[in-house]
Amino acid sequence: MKTLLSFLILSATLFFSCKKAETPEILRVTDYSGSYTATGYFYHPSYSRDISMPKTLTFFSENAVACAIGDLGFATGDSAWYVILQIDPATNALSITHYPGMVNGPNAITLFSSGLPATTAYTPQWPQSDICNNTYDPGTGEFRIRYGYTEGSGLRVIEEVLRKNL
Repeated sequence: MKTLLSFLILSATLFFSCKKAETPEILRVTDYSGSYTATGYFYHPSYSRDISMPKTLTFFSENAVACAIGDLGFATGDSAWYVILQIDPATNALSITHYPGMVNGPNAITLFSSGLPATTAYTPQWPQSDICNNTYDPGTGEFRIRYGYTEGSGLRVIEEVLRKNL
């Protein structure tokens, strides 16, 4: 006879299901995790490009999700190309950090809240550049982010609006 054990923890943030003699299955969910549509622009010294793709933001903690950097982690699945987006629930402001345990990948990740960095020749290349102010909008379910990192050939900046799919 199989036994099914299911219970809810932390106001629907963690669901645990296990059948006897099977590996436990864990599904973690918050208001922030889920399926999103990403639109934006990836400013790069030699290969700038539009971003238009599906993204899955995965549970990291109650107010944080893991997210692929631009279009990089999505293609490779390599955690070196992922970041953690932390949401301040009082202000909806975002902070950003590397994914834990990252060995390869970009150097320091930096948020740019007031436009593209003046130290670059980058100019806005898509219509929603001006709303990328590193916030989460609970009314629309959107992350509006502008962040970047420096590699050997220069600064890369990613502007994205991540809209939750209903």
